[in-house]
Amino acid sequence: MKTLKSSSVWLGISCSLLFLVVSARPAAAQNFTGFYQVTSATDQGDGTTQVTLSVDIFNYRADDAVNAVVTLGDSVNPLARYGSFEAATISSGGDVILTAQFLVPNYEYQRWGQNGMTPTLSIEFIDSNNNPETNGVALTQAPVNTD
Repeated sequence: MKTLKSSSVWLGISCSLLFLVVSARPAAAQNFTGFYQVTSATDQGDGTTQVTLSVDIFNYRADDAVNAVVTLGDSVNPLARYGSFEAATISSGGDVILTAQFLVPNYEYQRWGQNGMTPTLSIEFIDSNNNPETNGVALTQAPVNTD
């Protein structure tokens, strides 16, 4: 009986430690995460909203993302793009803050912050082996220090 109890305790501790290790870093498939903040939004009266979007993107890859282009896309139509931020290099283990203005449909802007929806960002760059790579960016709404 004592051995079974002891095994259960060690199993519980092992599971807790595994949870902490996994939660400390994004899933292996998620190489880029970040925060976003809409600093201004103006309804254009034609079914679109002009937004100023600031993002702080973190690179969890083993190598740098050199001349990375971060693009804002539509949350429903994967082919729709609303523009890109200025190209930037995001060092391995580092982050970069980007700000740009976009014109998006009202329905797209209204989705952000509802039911866990966030702006849809993709990041494209040439990896260290000279191969093109595209990744999504997992975002959370939070203040972005643009100073």
